[in-house]
Formats: sequence, structure tokens, C-alpha cells
Amino acid sequence: ELCEAAGCDLTSDTPELLHWISKEATSGRFSRICVGNYIYMDGEAHVRVSVAMDLIVKGLVKAGKAQSMDVSVAWLGSPGTCHLIPKEAAEACVENQKNAPIWQKVLLPTPNCITPVTTADGGTVHLFDGLVVQQGPNYALAKTMQMWRAMQLREVEKVIVSAPMAPASRTHSMTHSSFMTALLDGMAHLKPCVAFDADTASAVMATLLMYHIYYPESPSYPAKPLKNPLELFSFHGFHSGYWRVPWSINSLGTVVVGLGKVWKYHPEGL
Repeated sequence: ELCEAAGCDLTSDTPELLHWISKEATSGRFSRICVGNYIYMDGEAHVRVSVAMDLIVKGLVKAGKAQSMDVSVAWLGSPGTCHLIPKEAAEACVENQKNAPIWQKVLLPTPNCITPVTTADGGTVHLFDGLVVQQGPNYALAKTMQMWRAMQLREVEKVIVSAPMAPASRTHSMTHSSFMTALLDGMAHLKPCVAFDADTASAVMATLLMYHIYYPESPSYPAKPLKNPLELFSFHGFHSGYWRVPWSINSLGTVVVGLGKVWKYHPEGL
């Protein structure tokens, strides 16, 4: 009976979950709380579960602030979005395109480099277009919603927010698709790209989370000024090399999947 009753559905039990989590978090046993948003689902369910997570985060932040608690929120950023990257990464992308082998220039003619954007204050920012057709509009919408909430919490609510870019990893959500498995197995042929095992990615991202939460000088702290709210996603990216690969991410699919099927590249220990 206990096993049958255990668990919950985040999309249908959202109010009950918010009440339970808020009650436990503000029970007096904790001086600070951190809520992580790490759920993925296929298709339109990803959008719905992202909305549910968003409602819980908003409610938990409100409850924590009412009790004068230190509240922090965490996401794993996705390179499969459009976001800012450091100037150094953009410059490396241009240089890597110049030095790319001839077979890449023939098969992958679409460059990854985007013309720098001039901001209203006269500054310059560098954009990365990681949107991939195969991931579909639901994935793009869900991840962009999460990025918007991360910026709103940090800039308006003054909440500590950790949202570094996470790498391409051999998680269940990726490897249950033969297409994505082949993509992971082939991407390392395009230097400096590399896919990681789930355990490796988890260890690195957990370390970054600790740094973002406990070190006041990290960009996660709202007291640390940013020139642009989108800069939040350009720090400490563990991005699998996507920021510096010379070719458009959306153009890699067929070539990289083909390489992954006939010439698997999966170094032991990554």
C-alpha cells in the first residue's frame, strides 16, 4: 500500500506539493533553502512541467522571504538555447573556424559565429544560437521560460540564482533516443566538443552549485552587478565545447550522427 501511494505527479499535484515543500522548508529546521529545477519530459509535457516547477519556485521564494530565510534557486542551463557567451569563447569560435580541417568546411558550411550585438549603452555582447530543430519548439520554450525566471528572480527578487550551462551528457533522457545517442558518440570528432557520462557531469555541476550558493563573489549573488541580465548564463559554462565549435549547432546533426554510428568516440572516464 505504501509503494502504491508513494510519489506524486508534479503537473497535477502542484498545489499540494507547494504546500508540503513550503511547510517543511519554513518549519524552523533550516536557516537557508535551495530549490533545484531539474525535471525533463518529452514533448509538450516539458512545457507543462516547467510551469509547475515555476509555480513551486515562486511560492517557495515567497514563503522563505516571509520567514527571512536565505533562498536560492538552481537550474541547469542548456546550450540548446540562445544566450550570451564570453568574448573569449566567441573569438575562439572564429579562430577554430579558420583552422578547421577541409572536410568540416565542405560538410559543415554554416558558421557558428554571430555578429556581436551593440547594446543600448554602447557595449558589445556575443550571442550563441544553440537552438536545434530536432529538439523542437517545446524544448526551446521550456528552457527559455526557465531562463526568464532565473533572470527575474536575480534582478527583481534579489534571489541567489545558479544557472550555469550544463554539458551534453549520457543521461537517460538523452540515450533513450538512438538519434541522440549517436549524436553524443560522434560529437567529439568536432573539436573541442565532447560528451560526458552522467556521473561526470553530475559531479562537476554539483561543485559549481556549491560555489554559486556559498561564495558571495560568484555571479549568482544579486549583489554582484551584471551589465546585462543575460550575462548570468555566460559564467562558468561547462558547455561541452559548444561555445567554441566553429559550426552552427543546428547544422551538426546529420554529420555528427553519421560519425557516431560508424566511428563511435567515447573516451573512457568522461
